[in-house]
Amino acid sequence: MNNKRELSKKNDEKARRPAAWQIITIVIFLFYMLVPILSTYLFSIATRWDRSILPEGYTLEYYQRAFQISYFGTTLRNSFILSISTVIVIILLIVPTVYWVETRLTSAKPLLDVLMILPFGIPMVVLALSLVQIYNFRPIARSPFLLMGAMVIYAMPFMYRPVANALQAINANTLTEAGKVWGPTPWVF
Repeated sequence: MNNKRELSKKNDEKARRPAAWQIITIVIFLFYMLVPILSTYLFSIATRWDRSILPEGYTLEYYQRAFQISYFGTTLRNSFILSISTVIVIILLIVPTVYWVETRLTSAKPLLDVLMILPFGIPMVVLALSLVQIYNFRPIARSPFLLMGAMVIYAMPFMYRPVANALQAINANTLTEAGKVWGPTPWVF
């Protein structure tokens, strides 16, 4: 009996351990993803990098010069504000919509899936030009709101799929019904 338990325990440990090919695949993937990022950073601090495979020297002078320019701080601040506001808008749009479609309007799932694939199928130049043409009126024209709208449209699929998968994984219908047992108003759900 103990031998069976020990054998079962060893088999469980082997099943949990990744195979060599899995480790090699992950290492190659990480190498493929990190080398361009590290190379770009090294190039930004290199004094000269055109005669050999590695930079000849390193300096932070270029970063110091960039932070001394007044427009750099303004641009960096605006970029952070734009990206954070885009994420907030996407969360406020996608999470309730996906929850509503998952729990109440399941017939709209295929339509929502198609709508979320469109930003990948339509080239970004076409999307940008169409947004500029459609929203060419004040106060949206030539404002950060137009750029934020374009970013929201482009980033929606990246938010939609994880939220939809998470709601399917936790079985949102069952949890909603369990929550309704406690008697909240229909507006909560």
